[in-house]
Amino acid sequence: MLKIFPNTFEEKFCQDFSKEQPEYNWQILQVANLFIDGKVDVFGIRCDLDKLLDNIDPTTGEKWPPKHYKEYRFHAGAAPGDVKFLWEYMKHNFLVSLGKAYLLTKDIRYVEKSKEFIEKWLEKTPDSIGVSWVGHVHMCQRMVNWFSWLDLTKGCSLLDAKFYAKVDEYIKKEVKLLEAEYESPRNNHKLVSLVTILLCELHFEDKSSEFWLEKLAETVDNLIYEDGGFAEQSISYHRLCVEALLILGIAYTNYHMAVPDFILEPIKRSLDYFTALKTPAGSLPLIGDNSNEILIARPTDFWKTEYLFQLARYLGITVESTPKVDADAYFYVGKKTISQAKPLPQTRECAFSKTGHFVIGNERDYAFLRAGEFGFYAPNSRSGHPHSHCDQLGVILYLDGLEILTDPGTYRYNENDFERMLMKDESFHSTFLVDNKHQGVYTSSFSYAKAVDGTGRIEQGSIVGELQIGGVKAKRRVTLSPKSCLIEDTFLAEDNNKHNLQLYFCLHPRFTIVKTESTRVVLQHIGSRRFLAITHDTGTIPEILPGYVSREYNEALPNQRLVFNLSLEEQREIKFHFQYVENKD
Repeated sequence: MLKIFPNTFEEKFCQDFSKEQPEYNWQILQVANLFIDGKVDVFGIRCDLDKLLDNIDPTTGEKWPPKHYKEYRFHAGAAPGDVKFLWEYMKHNFLVSLGKAYLLTKDIRYVEKSKEFIEKWLEKTPDSIGVSWVGHVHMCQRMVNWFSWLDLTKGCSLLDAKFYAKVDEYIKKEVKLLEAEYESPRNNHKLVSLVTILLCELHFEDKSSEFWLEKLAETVDNLIYEDGGFAEQSISYHRLCVEALLILGIAYTNYHMAVPDFILEPIKRSLDYFTALKTPAGSLPLIGDNSNEILIARPTDFWKTEYLFQLARYLGITVESTPKVDADAYFYVGKKTISQAKPLPQTRECAFSKTGHFVIGNERDYAFLRAGEFGFYAPNSRSGHPHSHCDQLGVILYLDGLEILTDPGTYRYNENDFERMLMKDESFHSTFLVDNKHQGVYTSSFSYAKAVDGTGRIEQGSIVGELQIGGVKAKRRVTLSPKSCLIEDTFLAEDNNKHNLQLYFCLHPRFTIVKTESTRVVLQHIGSRRFLAITHDTGTIPEILPGYVSREYNEALPNQRLVFNLSLEEQREIKFHFQYVENKD
């Protein structure tokens, strides 16, 4: 049996954990008790387990047809609903909470009900039939969650050799499919698939890993750059891949096997990158697609990252200290991963030139700008730049600890879905459009054509990004000073034609527009009631557009966007100055 957790979960650990982590305990029991009542939460929707086991879509109530997994088409109009909802349930993240609840409470019902569920799942899931066999990464997430549950519940009298044999038979079928189709996924799916194959080798005590290690090394090299950034231009999927490498490294350590450098070094580079990008809110910016994909299932905030750093310490990788015990890491490896916190430096200038991500700031003021490769592109693949957004020269901005300009995140995933197209578009980011020519031609949910790359650098303490599109050369300079930010844009018509410019600013939901003038826009922060002025020299009054941001999948929070409609003949220089003011007048 694969040992996922190095922790032995002795009685003292369980007692200490219950005493020291009451909030985490409550979160675990909330998930576990909901399951005992026959329900699970799917993207904020409370769903009936029996209906989900019968492939009833939780959003539409329609039944997904029992087809061979290669026959499904998921775009809008060809499917009973957004398949991400069914996939979210099919990851079986809730099993990990059930295993933890059993350990901490010694209540055997948590094992009884989860075993009953697994047996029903095995009964109702024919080989290669149904959407649970589609999407390599979702199969891998389910397998890792099963391994975690088996590790957490081992020794329980309800689990006998017959049950384990049935589970192993199903896992063997899944890993056989992953092995047969390992070349098909080109991105994070491939990395996670290869990691899962290697974990299965440990589970089944198979020592034929040299081929799969070689393929994993190639994939890691393609996806995680030397500067620590991620080829797919997605923070969420980057973290998923780091989780996969951490789990594999921990598993090898548990089995007293050497962890290859090609696993350890990209974890270190990635965590250095995450540290540099961390916002004053302590979170990572929402760059590119995010869809709640995790491999280390946990009940806490999806965007928390402390556990990554603490799990890395178990592998001998020290990047950042954290101020307190992280419950998720504590459950894995105990308190040995914890050390004293290190404050952020007074000033930050971080350039990830290959990835095209740039950060300047301090503890309270922060600016991020993207200017680099549009995103991962695999030759001979139908999917070009699958998780990128049209956000080159886009800005994320915090002043005095408050987020002002934000990223819209990802609300939907269905092919040709209206919200999906919108939230990948320039108009939902703080960037610009020239004659409505997009940075990439959107061809499907996971594909662009004719994508445009940018370039960036940090110059004299400012971020400078450049982009050429539609006959226009654009340059953006972002400069921070205490509690204020200056954005300077220069547009040059290299083709000598007249052009239309649209400059967008995507506001955080807690900022609302209270005044617009030809030289100034005033925002008010909801809650603190602070006012912030955007002084500009456009000579025009911007339009106010409605919108929304989605910090997590299916989570729509309304926001406002500004758009300045301008003309360009030869060259135009524009300045936007963000600064707090006493009142709206």
